[in-house]
Amino acid sequence: MKIRIGENKMYLDESQLKQLAEIANSGNVEIQNHLASVYLHGMFGVPQNYVTAKYWLEKAAKNGVAEAQYHLGVLYDNGWGCSQDYNMARYWYEKSAAQNDSAAQYNLGYMYYHGHGVEKNYLIAASWYEKAANQGHASAQYNLAIMLVKGEGGMDFDKAKMWFTKAANQGHNGAKEGLKKLSSITNTSSNTKNGCYVATCVYGSYDCPQVWTLRRYRDNTLGQTWYGRTFIRMYYAISPKLVKIFGNKNWFQRFWKKRLDRKVSKLQRNGVENTPYEDKDWRK
Repeated sequence: MKIRIGENKMYLDESQLKQLAEIANSGNVEIQNHLASVYLHGMFGVPQNYVTAKYWLEKAAKNGVAEAQYHLGVLYDNGWGCSQDYNMARYWYEKSAAQNDSAAQYNLGYMYYHGHGVEKNYLIAASWYEKAANQGHASAQYNLAIMLVKGEGGMDFDKAKMWFTKAANQGHNGAKEGLKKLSSITNTSSNTKNGCYVATCVYGSYDCPQVWTLRRYRDNTLGQTWYGRTFIRMYYAISPKLVKIFGNKNWFQRFWKKRLDRKVSKLQRNGVENTPYEDKDWRK
């Protein structure tokens, strides 16, 4: 069957759509999936129609087409052409993900990260993101890197840098920016030994108002006395190990956030600023 050309664009007329529908209804999986795409995206001059798209997607999905399973999950996820149903969305995403569809794996990661229709679970979210990331899914690589920086499911700056780099190499702008910020954090930690490990773990970033306040306090108060410097050296000898072992634990973050929030509030009341700050190398 030929696709006609009219006014410089391809289109399918009613008779062609009817013939395609007959072939699809006879059990041709390829045509079922093709028709689903036509209606899903509004291709070849055919108006977008989620209800009709869902009809054909269900046929192709039940016949094991991973792409159709993924797109059917998207319809349920967003309530397009049907009532929003996260359980059905997850069901079809899982079917597609089992066939290594990276987009379905990414969407499952997103569901578990945000708790859409499932209990929020960072470990499961990271697992699905990683499956998609390993297949080159740029957004999965970026989101996984963010989780590793924030300590959601485990903190690992080296792996975060790897995933940021992979996503950035595919043109992901967020990953490019994340790579710059991460470089700033790791350079500070490795070159000046001044990284605020626990605070970074708790607040999710080395560059945020709370950590800027704590860094000023460290440099301008603690770093100016011998006993303050001794405390800092002990802190940097112990805290990286604590964060590596316990940084992804909710109790650890709750315990330290409560105490750090009090300390930050007190420092800010006493005039310690919370604006962007460049570390001093007080060890020289």
